[in-house]
Amino acid sequence: MPRYVSEGKATAMATELHGFSDAIEAAFGAAVYPKQHHYDGNITTALVIAKARVKPVRKRSIPQLELEAAKLLTRLIVYAAKVLDIHKDSIHT
Repeated sequence: MPRYVSEGKATAMATELHGFSDAIEAAFGAAVYPKQHHYDGNITTALVIAKARVKPVRKRSIPQLELEAAKLLTRLIVYAAKVLDIHKDSIHT
């Protein structure tokens, strides 16, 4: 999967961040993708950051792990938005 994300407004007229998180009994994780709308009509996406964690030793329910995944996604989105200089209105989870 390509990791190149064009910088600046020269090639992309709009950039949105999309984030996904999920949990299962053994682990949870999150991923962040920028979606770029280019002037020529093309739309590109690329995985820019993803993290996975093994379930903690202490017993947790699936809803608790889903909350952990959402917390992880929040940290990743904030970091990616800062690094890519993307406004909070362009963030979708």
